[in-house]
This record gives sequence, structure tokens and C-alpha cells, in this order.
Amino acid sequence: MRHGDNSWEYAEYIFHLVNHYLTHGALGYTYRNMVLAGTESTWGWHQNSLFSVDTEAKTFTRNPEYYVLRHYSHFVRPGARVLEVEGRFSLISPPCMAFYGIVA
Repeated sequence: MRHGDNSWEYAEYIFHLVNHYLTHGALGYTYRNMVLAGTESTWGWHQNSLFSVDTEAKTFTRNPEYYVLRHYSHFVRPGARVLEVEGRFSLISPPCMAFYGIVA
């Protein structure tokens, strides 16, 4: 697993990272590279992105991390609050998340 491979394995890592941030009080998560042509940023580092663009073929690909962030942004709306989960559901990894308020 490394930056720039746009793998499902790395997307799972990002899922756990976002889950950790939200369950520990973060109000949001900013994703730096929404679209890249290839896997290299404008400053020359290998990076993942939500979308990859093939400028010659004029096509784009939704990468695995797109689906991770879509899961959160589709079902959890602004104003929703994370609830503390207790009991057996708090023992699984990653812990279950529950929201109160505006949820699709």
C-alpha cells in the first residue's frame, strides 16, 4: 500500500482514518486531490485522488477513495451529530458510527 496506487486497500485505510476523526470530534474532513491526471500531484509527489483523468482518451475514472467519501457525504448531511456508541457495537473494528439529526 502506497500513495498514488489508488487501491482499495488504501481506500480502506482512509475509511478508518475518517471514521477515527469523526468519532473523536472532527467537524469535517478535507480531501486534497479531487482530480489528478495520473497519480502525480502538481508538485511531483505520488498521490491518490478521487478521480483520475486520462487527458488523451478524454475519460475519467472514479477511484476507490471516491466511494469512501461518497458514503459519508451521501448519508450524513450538514448538521448531523455523531452519537456515542456503547456495548457490543463499540467493540468491533472500526467501531460503528451513529448519527443524530439530518441523515439521508
